Amino acid sequence: MAITKKQRFGIFERDNFTCQYCGRKPPDIVLEADHMISIKDGGKDDDINMITSCFDCNRGKSGKSVYIQKKKNKSFKKELKLLKERKYQLEAYYDFIKQKSSIERKELDVFQKCWGQCSNDKDHLTESGIKNIKKLLKTYTSDQVFEAIKIAWDTYYVNDEEKFIYMCGILKNMKLEENAQL
Repeated sequence: MAITKKQRFGIFERDNFTCQYCGRKPPDIVLEADHMISIKDGGKDDDINMITSCFDCNRGKSGKSVYIQKKKNKSFKKELKLLKERKYQLEAYYDFIKQKSSIERKELDVFQKCWGQCSNDKDHLTESGIKNIKKLLKTYTSDQVFEAIKIAWDTYYVNDEEKFIYMCGILKNMKLEENAQL
């Protein structure tokens, strides 16, 4: 079975797009994925048996197996172990980002619910409004934002279209009062 393009380029990436025999790199050479232990000697198409080679080195070696010194073989195993750990960490980080995003969205949904309840369900935050709430939460506490929403909707002389702007003004005044007390 021939190796796939994806596997070949994964091997190139692992080996820093460098011929592991002579050290040359593209664009001066064409890279190939070479079997260290040839198929005829029982080698497999798995990544641990593959190495990045330039066209010239691969042809010079032909179908022979390369018997790597133990030290070099340990280096490959160590690098493979590090790559597996990196993959594990990236997957864990991606899962963390997804969970964080989900939690942030649920938190923002609570502000959406508060906005709707305060308006007696006649108004809801737009996506832009939700993004602005997210920005406000970097400066103000959740309690301050909830309080400002309630105050804005309890104020009858401000029309519904201006409630969000009014709420932002309330938050700025809260911050000014807070700073004045320091």
